Amino acid sequence: MRKPRFSTLADLAHRREDDARKRVGVAERARAEQADKIAALERERDGAAPGAIALREIYAAFYRRMDREIFSAGQVLATREREIEAARAELIEAHREAATWNKLRERDALVIAAAAERRSAKELDDFGALRRGGAP
Repeated sequence: MRKPRFSTLADLAHRREDDARKRVGVAERARAEQADKIAALERERDGAAPGAIALREIYAAFYRRMDREIFSAGQVLATREREIEAARAELIEAHREAATWNKLRERDALVIAAAAERRSAKELDDFGALRRGGAP
């Protein structure tokens, strides 16, 4: 029996889908790491307790620097979110393509199986006709 026509394309689509799924995972991990970094910066900022009046300017500079770092990290986090959305959109498209090729491969396999069944039935009919002495 022959192989369905769309097997190679379906396999290629599945590999593309797996790659897209991996990219989504990498992007989500990067986002989680960035969120952890932001949380650590906020804990560090909140952990600093202002002391005497003489230290007020030092703490104010510290808080401003920490706020800038948190803001910058927030921008990186937003970038990570956009990367995740792009990777998910690619994954959705790859999944649709893989499903399409799978359906085509399944339909072709059914056509091949039906043709083999018809061929087998015809061979049996021909064999039966030969055994009875009749012409096919």
